[in-house]
Amino acid sequence: MTVEELIELYRSDDRIAGVAVCASVRRGAQDCWSDYDLWVFLPPNTELTSRYVWSELIPEQILDGALDEGRDDSWADYVVLNIMVGGVILNLKFLRMELFTDFCREEPSWDLDYMENLENYWTMDVRFDKGGLLAAHKLWLENGALRRVGEVLVPELLRRYAIHYWRSVYQGVLRDEELTWTHQVFYLCELLVALAHLKADRLPPCRKWILSGHSLDGIGTAGKALAEVLRAARRADITDKRAVLEIYALLAPVEDELIDLELTGWTDQWWRRVLDERMANHQVPADLTRQIADVMRGHLREVGA
Repeated sequence: MTVEELIELYRSDDRIAGVAVCASVRRGAQDCWSDYDLWVFLPPNTELTSRYVWSELIPEQILDGALDEGRDDSWADYVVLNIMVGGVILNLKFLRMELFTDFCREEPSWDLDYMENLENYWTMDVRFDKGGLLAAHKLWLENGALRRVGEVLVPELLRRYAIHYWRSVYQGVLRDEELTWTHQVFYLCELLVALAHLKADRLPPCRKWILSGHSLDGIGTAGKALAEVLRAARRADITDKRAVLEIYALLAPVEDELIDLELTGWTDQWWRRVLDERMANHQVPADLTRQIADVMRGHLREVGA
């Protein structure tokens, strides 16, 4: 049995409300190591348990390919199984329609689980939808979260960017915390990629994909610039402060491109002040101040003042 044959089998099953393809296959970003994510929606009020899925919803033709044998009678919002079907690992997620209903009522947030579910629910490739339940939920989502996602998430995204920018400067410029600094820089890049997708009226990929080539290619010149930032951050010697500072010089043009100060109400790129005002407050050595002035020239208001 192939995946397509399984979908057709579920189409004729009254116990199935709809089926959708999600994750990397839906994005067109799959490779030979990707599994095939298939979400199987069950009608409202279905008494969903692992045992019910195994005994009622898994065709005998694919039972031998099961990679997980957990079965119990505990009620659940969803049950996930991995089964080898037609030479691919099929990640089957059986979920109660109420789970989608409850999600539609949630307030948008930058929570990683929320963002991943939002992208999956909104962009999933619906293969069939009995009674239009999935379409109705997606319309509900569009009129709720999707119309507000930029309004709600962009200010939070920029607030996080500013906070982690300052933290990264402390770890990389004032201290020699290599792993912490590298982690912070990668997170700054994730936030900028997310902002670029939002500005293009697209939901950002979930975090495990946000720095992938597919995601970076989708944001044009900003993606190319951030790819260079990521490569430079991996190569940088934390004890070479010029190399560390050059990361912030590489980030600056991307920030200027993506962060609309008029929308934020900010008068300048204030997060960069950590490299001049805060350095003066900490009375850093003169040679470091000179390096900052040299590398960040044109990106700070009063560097070295």
